[in-house]
Amino acid sequence: MTGVLRPTRRHVVAVVLAALALAVVGAVAVQNLRPDEPVDHDVVAVLRAGADSSEPTKLTERIRARCPDCRVRTSHADSDAATQARQFRDALAGGADVVVLEPVATDAAESLAADAGDVPVIALGSLVPGASYYVGPHERALGRRLGRAVADGARPGPVLVVEPLPAAAGVAAGLDVGLRGREVTRLEAPPAATREETRDWVAAQLVAPEASVAAVVAIGPAQALGVLDALAATPLEPGLRPAVATVGDDLESLRRLVRRQTDWSAHLDRDAEYDAAARLATSVVDPAEDAPETVDYQGVASVLTGPEIITRDNLADVMVRRHGVTISELCDRRTHSACEAAALL
Repeated sequence: MTGVLRPTRRHVVAVVLAALALAVVGAVAVQNLRPDEPVDHDVVAVLRAGADSSEPTKLTERIRARCPDCRVRTSHADSDAATQARQFRDALAGGADVVVLEPVATDAAESLAADAGDVPVIALGSLVPGASYYVGPHERALGRRLGRAVADGARPGPVLVVEPLPAAAGVAAGLDVGLRGREVTRLEAPPAATREETRDWVAAQLVAPEASVAAVVAIGPAQALGVLDALAATPLEPGLRPAVATVGDDLESLRRLVRRQTDWSAHLDRDAEYDAAARLATSVVDPAEDAPETVDYQGVASVLTGPEIITRDNLADVMVRRHGVTISELCDRRTHSACEAAALL
């Protein structure tokens, strides 16, 4: 005889628990779909060109201050374009609503911007054709001003130019204009000369027959160190040391000016760049946020910052009085006597 299956106490408990679980899931789903609450957070991806340092903190903190609910994801490419391309793809796959991109190389970054689809790309520090926005110096003006300072200030003779990073093509074009009328010899080592390559090339140029190099221009930090290495290793007759022009307003760059290792450098207003980039990024995810005014610069909506040429004579006015560098920071143990000689102490 066929028996009738009767539910046991365990069966009843299981059914009740299952029903409760379904009710809870349904309630959560309904709660998540409420139109008055956000389903997720806005994501701002910040892709830096170099290695990890304290500098990105200034940018990410400003983004978070303007958009407390935003998720800010920062990556560092360590100056490798392939790494940056992978990080860019990961940012898009991770749901980035806007990407702040400090390019390793402009040609590679142009391709990334083209692949971004509807996600806005803010190029930081170097112009990227096809980006939604650019925040940084007027590159041609930077190169032109630095080149003109060298052309006017160096003694007669040829000028060595270590070709800048691919991301600084506009600076190179401006240098050509600023150095017009000068004999120029260039080191071209794509994608960029290493410190060792720069050192060996500059040293060879300094001791070449009939050489009388008047100045050396190096845009990238590695190339600048290579120039200084070459000068330190190459004995020159008094008065034949070439003038040196670099780009950078970090403390060590400023100390080199004070110690007379370099003669010109360029101040890039990073604080202004970070502020503008943060305002642009947050205005993209929240149109109610105040966005900075932009101008058209080579086809890209841009916030341009004005570079200033720094010398030993104007360093105190430009960097100490106007941009907050302190004498105690500048005049470290190695620079103390030079600071005294420059009347900074």
